[in-house]
Amino acid sequence: MKELGNKLKDRRESMGYSHEEIAKLTSLNVVTIRKLEEGDLATFNDELTYVPYYLKNYCKILDIDYSELRVKLNDSIQSYTESIKITKQKEIKKVEENIKRSTVTYSNKQQKKSSNKLIFVFIFVVLILVAIAFFYFNKKQVSQPAVEVQQPVVKTVAETPKLVEAKKTEVVFQPKVNRVNITTFDVSIKETSQFEIVFGSNSWISFANSTINNVAERVYRQGEVIKVNVKPNDKLVIRMGYTKGNTFKINGIDFELTKNLNTTIPHTFTVNFKGV
Repeated sequence: MKELGNKLKDRRESMGYSHEEIAKLTSLNVVTIRKLEEGDLATFNDELTYVPYYLKNYCKILDIDYSELRVKLNDSIQSYTESIKITKQKEIKKVEENIKRSTVTYSNKQQKKSSNKLIFVFIFVVLILVAIAFFYFNKKQVSQPAVEVQQPVVKTVAETPKLVEAKKTEVVFQPKVNRVNITTFDVSIKETSQFEIVFGSNSWISFANSTINNVAERVYRQGEVIKVNVKPNDKLVIRMGYTKGNTFKINGIDFELTKNLNTTIPHTFTVNFKGV
């Protein structure tokens, strides 16, 4: 992977591009571009499955044939994942050895405790017998007459009923979602509303050519939620690397996002917010 990274770096420098210029052309952030050039797969952590997608975008800008690098990239990813498996196997073996040592220690402690267990049972039985004798002795010696308790008299006073004015029910406008095609939506809103992206799986995402650009481009984890306020005439263009399980919402109303859609490949969604 380091050989591929050096090739990207040499080509970028020969074409006179800076990292920031490449970021604008590829929609990748500067950190991701530096990681690709360094060629250290360990720095990608949970983003490892997105590395081919990142590399393909980078090669396109640098006019490099991605198919020539794809085999080497796959070999690098396979070697890296196998090394992780070996490391985990060693850790599991170490844990098993620790468990065996702990089991032996526990067994020795149990043998020491067994000799004290009979003494504890004997003392417990003696205490129970003493308690029973004490109970019966007191029952014979103590006798108290029953005391009649006079119940308090409670008078109820009729209260004058209060007239409660009925509240007027306000009709709240609900946004309407119209699906133009599988990736384009027209949403009718009356005023500033809240748009949400709820992630049901890990997914890379970025906002491009949108009226709102304050959302960070990165891989969002399962369970995370992006919330942005939108108003009539706003437009969102959302690039998403993996759509399975993800949901769009406007004021709590779900979009039918994945209908007739291949959820395992990247897609670009356009959401137009129109006034009413």
